[in-house]
Amino acid sequence: MPDFKTRVVNPFKGGRRRKRPTQVDGDLCGEGPEQVYEITLAVEKDVPDMIGRANKAQPEWAELGLEGRFELLAQAAARLRKQRGELIGSAASACGKLFDETDVEVSEAIDFAEYYPRSLRNLLQSTNARTTALGTVLVISP
Repeated sequence: MPDFKTRVVNPFKGGRRRKRPTQVDGDLCGEGPEQVYEITLAVEKDVPDMIGRANKAQPEWAELGLEGRFELLAQAAARLRKQRGELIGSAASACGKLFDETDVEVSEAIDFAEYYPRSLRNLLQSTNARTTALGTVLVISP
């Protein structure tokens, strides 16, 4: 039986990739469902549209409440875990990332999706802390 690295990388060798369109706010991005793992750089003129979409989605996100958001993050973590090999393979194929680098990054994404809801739940249960929605927030990671 091939090792994990072989099973992850082989489907992406020679440009063979799974067909999975990207969606943003329900719309297919790129040239349609045949465009796979296309990476594009957002530019300054894209920012107002992105902020507009985030502002439009914010009331629905707030209406979910903390438990609803926690559940969505748990589902995201489960999907990331299930698609771990595909994520690692696509990063190797599309970005030239090393397996060992990407494995850590995927693990970190899963950990964050599970850690933050659990930590906030624990904080709220053990203190008198309360939460207040801030609305749309822009985060730029290093």
